[in-house]
Amino acid sequence: LSLVVDGFEDNDIAEYSGDTGDFTVQNSVVKEGTYSLKANAVSQSLITSTSGLDNYPARGDTVEWWQRDGGGEMIFMGADADNFYQTLLNIGADGIRIRKTSNGDTNNSDLSTASVTLSSGTWYYNRLKLADDGSGDMTYTVFDDDPDSGGSKLKSITASDSQYGTGLFGFRNGTGQIAYLDSV
Repeated sequence: LSLVVDGFEDNDIAEYSGDTGDFTVQNSVVKEGTYSLKANAVSQSLITSTSGLDNYPARGDTVEWWQRDGGGEMIFMGADADNFYQTLLNIGADGIRIRKTSNGDTNNSDLSTASVTLSSGTWYYNRLKLADDGSGDMTYTVFDDDPDSGGSKLKSITASDSQYGTGLFGFRNGTGQIAYLDSV
């Protein structure tokens, strides 16, 4: 069962703090429902939430979402806005990553990376599985469509790290290109 964190159907990002002016809930580029999140073309813009959402990813959860264009990052399981994990789907550079940020942007480290051919203008289905067996495993998989509807796996990577726990969720535009996220 996938954890629903934010579908943006409330048409706002009031639950988030940070660079909120660099993100927009809009209805012109949407995969599911009426609204999606647009990360505007501002590099390293970051919004995070520690309260107000129904759920926050924790060990044992699976988070699934749609993403298209740019290099949007989903922020999860962190101590605060300077210390967290993130997934990166970088369409312009044809790659996926699981990253760890410590002490703000001064110490980003790739925990796992892989190359995958991606196309601008295409929605990709993303899945993040967080193991609860003490291993610290995080598995990030990108599909060409919803796998429950016949979508094929394009690439999967796994990283292990257990420093951070639950309590933080958000998004960052890591590349400065417009990106869209929907139905997280």
